[in-house]
Amino acid sequence: MKKTGIILLMLLAFAQTKAQEFFIDSMDMSSFKGFCTNEMGDMLGIPYFSTNKDNKQNFVIKRVNAMNLIIDGEQRLEIPETYKYINGSMSGGSYLMLFYDTKASETVMMLVSNNNVEVKKTIKAGANEVMALTSPMPDNYTVITSGKRGAYTITLYNRSLEKVMENTFSPPAGKTRNIVSVKTTMEGIKIVYRDTDKDNKFAFHTQNIRPDSLIETFNIKATYKNINTYPTFSFNKDGITCTGGIYYQNGLNNNQKPDGVYISTLTPDGKPEMTAEVPYSQVIEDLKERIGDALSAKNTGIIFTGGIMAHESQSLFMIGEMFTRNDNTSGGSVVKQQDLIILRFNMEGKYLGAEHIKVAPKEATVSGDLSKLSNMDLAAWLRNSGFGTFKYFMNAPMVPAMVYLKIDGKEPSQLCFQQGGSLKKQGSPHCFDVAPDPISNIKFTYKYNASALPNYPLSALDIIPNEHVIESASAYKLEDTRLRFIKVLAPPMDAFMDEELMQAFMPQHEEPEPPHEDNPEDEKAPEEGEQE
Repeated sequence: MKKTGIILLMLLAFAQTKAQEFFIDSMDMSSFKGFCTNEMGDMLGIPYFSTNKDNKQNFVIKRVNAMNLIIDGEQRLEIPETYKYINGSMSGGSYLMLFYDTKASETVMMLVSNNNVEVKKTIKAGANEVMALTSPMPDNYTVITSGKRGAYTITLYNRSLEKVMENTFSPPAGKTRNIVSVKTTMEGIKIVYRDTDKDNKFAFHTQNIRPDSLIETFNIKATYKNINTYPTFSFNKDGITCTGGIYYQNGLNNNQKPDGVYISTLTPDGKPEMTAEVPYSQVIEDLKERIGDALSAKNTGIIFTGGIMAHESQSLFMIGEMFTRNDNTSGGSVVKQQDLIILRFNMEGKYLGAEHIKVAPKEATVSGDLSKLSNMDLAAWLRNSGFGTFKYFMNAPMVPAMVYLKIDGKEPSQLCFQQGGSLKKQGSPHCFDVAPDPISNIKFTYKYNASALPNYPLSALDIIPNEHVIESASAYKLEDTRLRFIKVLAPPMDAFMDEELMQAFMPQHEEPEPPHEDNPEDEKAPEEGEQE
């Protein structure tokens, strides 16, 4: 009964009410670069230039509670017209804002608090060569700048914007470096970068740097059986970090089909502990009955974008998305993404098969020089720019529930919740409208950046990932001069349960055994034919 009561409380806690939304108006979307978060991730900073010409305080920072999407305060500043916003970070109630002064050709750092610029300093760095990072330490501010061949320097500043310490990391001789992602956690600054040599052979590395000392605690090259792998996602579940993606036997990143797919659990110091893998050809074969020969086409592939460790079903799941790239003769590409692919492994690494979720296709038009990007590079770049369908797994009790965004050019766009850890098959999606007007195509502009730092534009419609919130999910939409937020509460958790999972978690009702007495006073009378 105790276990049943706990489960029923969980189900009630997941109960759904209505969706909520709010707007921020008078935003100059041409210069909007997205959000920054505080060290706990429970607050969003939304910096933007205002289109309201009657107010000289033309730069606004809205502070929004990430859990309930309620505006919690704002800062207003007057910024010179020659300043172009780069990005920013939060620490407590203060903000570090970075601008590029086009007149002086230098980057300006501003510490902002209480509607005032407390400290202002300049550094010699181009607009594409500097980035503010979230710091897990209050009143400390971390900035990363890039140099030649992708070398980068991480600098820690105090509240007076004085240098506390810095450290530089450089690629080996003959190689160039590009940072794929930077994420700050309480454990450290986690950087995924790729080194590439003149023959286009690549090696991905995961690096962890202590935020208080800037000392590298580990740097692990992504390999499987001495083959350099191409990781495309990572996640942390119950303190265990997993990463996964694809690999090529020859170590080259071109438009050939991958040789295999893998997912690895990592030790605390970043080393692979258990790796599960399956030949890419086996995945194609397992999905042939559902999607035909689509994955065999040269310009079609799968970009793996997430995963989950489901203790309930003792399984590892990988989520991928089908994509097709069609280059234009005049330059640029049209990329179509559609169905979700789910691979399953047991905890010992045995491949258990593939599932397929039908999703309406959506398109992105990417302009710019894409000649140096392989199909996988372009799909990964679009994923990091917010174009991907799958977003994240909610850390829901018992049942992994995935959150994804369905953009249909003929119907309203929807935020969907769906079971992602079934023992046999995935359940039906629970979808809610987040953009009533159909979106037929999302436009992106790719600009080659010689800097090591990542350069990802914003998607016109995306989800704000927060896997620790299990009651809801939130999306945003960029409109003409308005930013719209939509919060959708999740369906009840029992909507994700199938019969087999219910049997796995609900206690079985068994007939109680009769009490046993050592010295019964009344003995059973013998049946006919028995001897006394």
